[in-house]
Amino acid sequence: SNTLYRDLRIVLPLPINNKFRGNIIENLTKYNIDEPKFAIFYNNEKLFSPPFDESVFDNDSFICGIKKAKDNTNLFVYWVVTSYNNTNLNNFNSGFLFKKNQFTVGDNNTFKRFVKGSYNYWNFGEIHILDSEIKENASRNFFEINTGHAKELFESISDLLTQIQKINRIKSACDKHSNINTAVKLLEDEKITLAKQKLDSTMKILSAKKNNNVVTLPESKNYLEILDKRRTDSLHKIQELEDNMKQKDTERTDVELNKIYELLSPQFKNIAKNTQLYVAMNNYNAKN
Repeated sequence: SNTLYRDLRIVLPLPINNKFRGNIIENLTKYNIDEPKFAIFYNNEKLFSPPFDESVFDNDSFICGIKKAKDNTNLFVYWVVTSYNNTNLNNFNSGFLFKKNQFTVGDNNTFKRFVKGSYNYWNFGEIHILDSEIKENASRNFFEINTGHAKELFESISDLLTQIQKINRIKSACDKHSNINTAVKLLEDEKITLAKQKLDSTMKILSAKKNNNVVTLPESKNYLEILDKRRTDSLHKIQELEDNMKQKDTERTDVELNKIYELLSPQFKNIAKNTQLYVAMNNYNAKN
């Protein structure tokens, strides 16, 4: 059944086969987490660990790091961000999976027990609990919380998720390539007014000051720099499109004014020499 297929992929320590595999394996190895070696087939299909659809994720968004408590490395976490702004990911392509000895504890909603405030399902990631003192409970849907520093570790997970949510928001505000693509399509369809409205609203969002300092995760520095470059690149692209629109507006005006000038009698053509009509006619003739 679909449920069994899903559960096998979620719970078991399956091999990784997605575009982030190299980064994931490299970092798991640093913390003595072996790459899963299980080979499991379901209806003749070899199963791999989530995410189920890697195409929806931003190629540059892989971020990983560790959290420590009492001078011990307690957890390793990695996550990726959707390419599509404000799009909630579906099913087990989203959220965070808790891992202990490579097996999943709970499901992709368990992490929400640690969320303070709102959280959007714009990520997929794994949180590997490395601390030997923190063990899963009998039903494997959560962890035993009566260990000495479990509370401290779980608070650090809450802080981490708060930081990731801030990164989600910054990504949404900085990455507006889809808006620009929409404006370009509107221009191609000669829907000039709608294109201008789309570009103006996008420019306003991109020009607003982005307080990247609210994110204190050192592991996110590179991705935040990438997002800021996307923001400035988009601003330059919008300026280029607006300059092109102004040029085309001028050219269209010159054509129309030249048509009017050609309809004038010689007497009125002479009078028009000191007007914009004459300037437009000269501009038109110079180009043609």
